[in-house]
Amino acid sequence: MESYTAFVVSDGTGRTAERALDAALTQFGDVRIDVVRVQNVRTRDDVVRVVREAAAARAFIIHTLVTDELRGDILRIGRQYNVETIDLMGTLLGRLSELFSVSPALFAENQGQWAEESVRFVHDGAGANIAMTDTGPVLQLTHHRQRY
Repeated sequence: MESYTAFVVSDGTGRTAERALDAALTQFGDVRIDVVRVQNVRTRDDVVRVVREAAAARAFIIHTLVTDELRGDILRIGRQYNVETIDLMGTLLGRLSELFSVSPALFAENQGQWAEESVRFVHDGAGANIAMTDTGPVLQLTHHRQRY
């Protein structure tokens, strides 16, 4: 029986991807997979590191990265290193966004895109932005009036 290695990659805990993999594997009988869970992947540098490790282990990657940027990074970098990547969240988030006519609520890490250095993460939601700063959360509410 052939053995495989899967890197389960997440910007959170990795539990969602690991559970989805476990559920899918019930359909494949005697396939043996060693799972390496990689948590808190939140930057391009993290993605590069994980893909390199997966390439060295001759593994494939299953991920639940939620930002478009990181999903694009892992796909491109995976291709550079000949590592197969499977995106569990991209299609789901895209279809739900279309269905609900709303973008998903995401916290993005400040990697220099906000001038204020005390801002660590920002959630950009429909009408409510939350910045997580060194001194605590800052809430910004907006209201858009429809013009008739």
